[in-house]
Amino acid sequence: MPDVTIALGDRSYPAIIEAGLATRIPQALERIAPSQRYFVITDANVWSLYAEMFPPANGRYQLFIVAPGESSKTTDSLNSIWTFLLERGAERSHVVVAFGGGVVGDLAGFAASTVLRGIRLVQLPTTLLAQVDASIGGKTGVNHPLGKNLLGAFYQPVAVLIDPHFLRTLPQSEFQSGMYEIIKYALIEKNGLYEQLTGMNWSRETDLTAVIEACVRCKARVVAADEQESGRRMILNFGHTLGHAIEVAGEFQSCTHGQAVGWGMLFAACLSRAMGLCDEMTERAIETLVRRNGALPRLRHDAAALTVAMRRDKKVRDGLLTFVLPKNIGEVVIQAGIPHSRVQAQLEAFLS
Repeated sequence: MPDVTIALGDRSYPAIIEAGLATRIPQALERIAPSQRYFVITDANVWSLYAEMFPPANGRYQLFIVAPGESSKTTDSLNSIWTFLLERGAERSHVVVAFGGGVVGDLAGFAASTVLRGIRLVQLPTTLLAQVDASIGGKTGVNHPLGKNLLGAFYQPVAVLIDPHFLRTLPQSEFQSGMYEIIKYALIEKNGLYEQLTGMNWSRETDLTAVIEACVRCKARVVAADEQESGRRMILNFGHTLGHAIEVAGEFQSCTHGQAVGWGMLFAACLSRAMGLCDEMTERAIETLVRRNGALPRLRHDAAALTVAMRRDKKVRDGLLTFVLPKNIGEVVIQAGIPHSRVQAQLEAFLS
């Protein structure tokens, strides 16, 4: 499988997608990011499955393990990683390896971006969501009680190493969560993914290498054109305006990130049709694709609470909401300046 280049001038880097790559991680690190020290940040679940990938502790590989889940994306966890890196003599020539899902990638990436004003970072994603989305593009950060990912930085890795074989040990809920992000990519751009998804079996046993590559190529194109989300990159937030609000309102316990995005895509299609941007056929096609990924958990928060959470979103401008809304399958528009009262009224109808 060919590498995908995220083209950012002198900060360009490869996303290497290769089945079996996990068996050669030390050699891959030596080739793409040679260093005297590697600081591996992972979570307890991942380490219990894949500790043998790295050489036994010999001083060259230093390990920091966080608790699994969104609850670790905090400033307290970030401070613990800073302390770990500084106490063990991290230098700018060393490498942080983010070994896990999106939470680990965001947390380790933010730590790498800030300690010593930045040391090298390699993303080694183990979940479907991280492989197709979170590990690509340089977004790093932690959550704040008032919102998701409100504290962070754009910080590009020197490489992303993707092995689809990691998906074999992924819990079904995490596989489903990643599939919602793949659905997002199928809906925001005419890239062949929509047709591919409608004609394939969705399971961990399916070879998803080509699907992962298609998502990575889509994100690479978008990021290369708009690295810091000042314009076109915002299309990657399709489903995320409401999705992030659902996560915050549920204190990151009521559903997975992907499930929240699933609800967000359904609502975006509903809002788009109400605003006359898409027709009924497009709305139904989006709903069919999203619903195919399984049952979504019941939303336990009312429209007013979710609207308050959305008003703290990073994309709010002058107190008005921004949504990515579908026009057709494979075509979306960034719609800014939507009054929160209109969104809340539409959300009340959507939830009824």
